[in-house]
Amino acid sequence: MQNNQPAPLSAEDQEFLQGLFLANYSVLLRYAQTAGKTGTGEDMVQETFLIASSRITAVRESPNPAGWLMRTIQNVLRKAFCQEAALSLEEDVFVQDQPREPAFEGFTLLQETCRKYLSEEDWELLYKKSQGYTSKELAEEYSMRESACKMRISRAKALLRSKVS
Repeated sequence: MQNNQPAPLSAEDQEFLQGLFLANYSVLLRYAQTAGKTGTGEDMVQETFLIASSRITAVRESPNPAGWLMRTIQNVLRKAFCQEAALSLEEDVFVQDQPREPAFEGFTLLQETCRKYLSEEDWELLYKKSQGYTSKELAEEYSMRESACKMRISRAKALLRSKVS
């Protein structure tokens, strides 16, 4: 049986990570807290340093370790937002035409990651639906039948689910 535990860090690597932590913690925490409400900022920073410790060679070889950490926390947040969006979209399948809280917290990161899969109009339909618009209101706004609007929203959700899963 193979042990999947990472190799323990050397004292030198521990000292290196501790220095990075002390120098970058507050910046990473502020970034995580302003990016959205998925998890806590501390959890996102902790996940970032867990990844850094498991990839210590890459961090050490990076010409900009602080930049490496910032890119990593962006990826951690992006993954968390996409997972949250997928769950929210799955819940929305069962809640038709009922106003609800916005499904897209941290809209900027989610938009950056998931929007590339949808047309501009489909993204707007899905976003407005998450903001509480009814299918009937959206159909009127976009000059289409309500059934066509529901189908486009359903297809957009299915596409995003398949891409972020």
